[in-house]
Order: sequence, then structure tokens, then C-alpha cells
Amino acid sequence: MSTSKEYDPITGQVFHQWNVPVPDIMSNSWNRICIPQNFIIRIPPNHSSVSRGPAPLVDMCLRAAIPHINEIEKAHLQDLPTRLVGRIWKDLKRFRAPSVETWKLIVTRFAGDEKAAPYYCPLLMRYLTSFKKTQPLAAYIEPLISNTFDFLAHLTITGNIKGNTPELLQLIQLKNLAVLEFIQPDEEDSLASPKLTDSILREWSRTPDPFPVLRVLRIWANDYVTRHSLRYINAFPSLVLYNVAGKKRDWAMKSEEPGWKFEKQQWTRRLDIALSESFHLLQDGIPDDRWKLDTQFTTMLELFQEFFCLEAGIAVFSRENYEAKLTKEPNIMPASTPFEIIFSDSLWGFFIYSHIGRLISDRDLIAQGLDLSENASINGSYFIYSPRPMLHLVLTDENHDHEWQTDGEYRFTDPFIIRGFETHLSFIRKDYHLSKKRASGSTTATGSESAKRAPAVPSPTHRPLKKRRDISSILESFNNT
Repeated sequence: MSTSKEYDPITGQVFHQWNVPVPDIMSNSWNRICIPQNFIIRIPPNHSSVSRGPAPLVDMCLRAAIPHINEIEKAHLQDLPTRLVGRIWKDLKRFRAPSVETWKLIVTRFAGDEKAAPYYCPLLMRYLTSFKKTQPLAAYIEPLISNTFDFLAHLTITGNIKGNTPELLQLIQLKNLAVLEFIQPDEEDSLASPKLTDSILREWSRTPDPFPVLRVLRIWANDYVTRHSLRYINAFPSLVLYNVAGKKRDWAMKSEEPGWKFEKQQWTRRLDIALSESFHLLQDGIPDDRWKLDTQFTTMLELFQEFFCLEAGIAVFSRENYEAKLTKEPNIMPASTPFEIIFSDSLWGFFIYSHIGRLISDRDLIAQGLDLSENASINGSYFIYSPRPMLHLVLTDENHDHEWQTDGEYRFTDPFIIRGFETHLSFIRKDYHLSKKRASGSTTATGSESAKRAPAVPSPTHRPLKKRRDISSILESFNNT
């Protein structure tokens, strides 16, 4: 902003004039912006495969196509061989970070190819990008929408972003929203920021079929949501984990809310370490010799076997009682380095979503008409990917700290996670496993003897049935008398 002293010859007035530049408008939409090359680590070429002489025609075509990748449409890749499309993706990641639209283009191309899924999809299952919010929220929501569920959306809103609270009502358009995080780091500077309150959750719950595949909801903010929000999130059919942090007075729980059980201090150091160690498994910076179809899967299996502790770390969210209480005070976060906090904070939504999907057999996605016969998995005893790729968008304010690390992964620094809150609770839906049993039981024949026959060994789950049978027999005896 510059100032100058001006003179108006008509009126004879002398005045000061301030020149305020118009805020920069993105030349391209945010979803078509590629990261500069100097932020991307270059993968060393495989010199053993370098040949002398003129460059192959395919290499020359790739060098011409990659700078114009944002102009390529799905129809251009539809008739290309799967191996060549994989080569485009590999070379693109080597020299520049692809835009969101490019990632969606490659993912949708591979999603329709059964031969490509076992080899390339594990390298594309998760895409993380972060932008400072300079436009209305609707501009960021539209590219995340996929009504055909070609990919899932993970949205994180953190920092004192500018906007109005009614803007949040537009999030209901995201039928493919899988994970939603709302983190407000500073209570004093949040006056101009949209607030995710009980009223917003109530309006969402009144919408027909709200968030059909939303499994994880995290809201960390003071004076935003309260315990009364539990009655509204019941309308979200697939929600299993509701993670909240705020003031104690807003979450004074005299007893468990019907339909939900809660635990304190669920964000533990054990989970941080497990997620951090598993981070590199999602990276596609694999040396060229590992891209061979006969060795790539073996290599990934070996990596998962080395870090099998991931399963134990995530299991905390599916247990009724977790004994490893590493933090005694509810308002103190586990002692951990910022490196571990940032790692887990950018990954936990993807891993938790996939873990919940295994527990419920992805019945929410199946209910949307998806064919999940070919589940993208790597050694089911250790970890199972989500059957659909996930796009993770982080919206921050203009003053939010962020940096690019040497591994090419974008990490956002969230000081509020380190500072903690007065209280921190994780609510888990009680009947998520019961609905799974009902779904599996509906496939059995109603007239079969096996469905009617009681188990030979009595179990605690069948005691209520026996009790009802005894009461009915007593009532019947009164009628006979």
C-alpha cells in the first residue's frame, strides 16, 4: 500500500491518497495448480536402463505431454495402454507435483481398468494438498464432489480462515465426504471465521441422506459444539468416530449418551508413532527397479511386515477400554515432538477410515451401489486400504505456518494440537458392529433350519432371548388358567 499527496484543481483541495492493490486472483483454479519443481525431490534415474542414441519416441512424447498435463482430459488417456498411463504418472511425480485435477484424471482412469488396480492404485490411494483460503468455500467444495464415488474426500479446515458460518451449510453437497476435520487454533482471533456449531450440525441432519459415507468427524474448538451435538450426528448413518476437544463445561457428561460411548485422551503417543512409521508406505517414490509388476507387490508386503504395529496403534479407537493411558491429566497432550504430531495429523484420517471400513465391511460404500469385489488391500492381516482413493484438502488461513519437507509430502503445522484443550473426548457409535451382523444375517435363508436352530453352546448374547422366552411362557400360563 502506497500513499501520496494529491491536489484537485477543480475544488482546490489538497488530500492524501492511498493506493491499495487488489488481492491477487489465481490465474488458474486452485485444483489446477501444480507445485513448483524446486519443492519436489527428484528420483534418480535407473542408469542401467539408459541407452545411447536418439531418445525413444515415447520419451519425447512424455516430455511434451507432462508440461501440458492440465490440458489433458480423460478421453485422451482412455485408449492408451495401462502401462503407458502408469509411466505418465511416474514421470509426472518425478519432475513436478501434479494438480488435484491431474490426480483425479489418473485415478479415474485406473479405477476403470481391472488390470491396473492391483499395481498402480496403492500408489494413488491418497493425495494431500493444502491451500490458503482466499475464495468462497464453494470454490473449494466443487472439485471435491464425486457423486459416483470415484474418489472420497477428506476436508480439513484449520486456522482463522475468513468466511461466514452459513458457508459451512454447503458442505452437505459432498456426498463422498469421508473425513471432516475442523480445527480452530486461536479463540481470540476467530471472530471473522466460520463456526461449526450445533446449529450447523442440526441443519445438516435435517437434509435427506446426509453424508452417507462420513465415518470420521473431528471438531477441535472452544465454544463451538457441545454435548447436544450428539443428537444431531445420529443422522449421519456411517459415522463411527466423533473426536472433539473444547471446554469442560460444554462436555460435562453425567452418563453416556444413548447410542454412543466415549473415552478420554484417545490421541496417544502410541498412535502417533504407529502412524509416523507407516507414512512412507503411501509414497510413490519407489526406485525404478521396483516398478516391475512382479516385484512391486512383494516390496510393499515387506514394508508392511516391518511396521505391523500400525494395527495395534489404530485398534485404540475400536476398544471399549484402552489401558495405555499415557497422559494423566485430561488437559495435557501426550509429550511428543512436532515431527510426530504433524505426521500423524495428516495421516490419521486416512488410516482410521480404512480401519473402520474393515470393521464394518464397507457396507456404507456398498449401499451406494459400489462394487467392492476387488478391494485394494495389502496383506489383510496387517492393513487394508480404503476401496476408493481419498483426496485430502487442507484449508488454512493466510498466516498459517507450513513447509515442504524433503520427502515431498506437504505438512501443515497446527499449534493448537500441541497446546491442547480443557477436555478431549472420542465418541464411538455403539451399534456400528450390530448393524454389520444384521447385514450379514439378512443374506441367510429365512426358512432354513440353520437360521432357526439355536447354538449348542449358550453365549451371553443369547441370554436376553431366553429371558423373553421365559416371560412369554409365564404369560401364556396365566391365559391358560
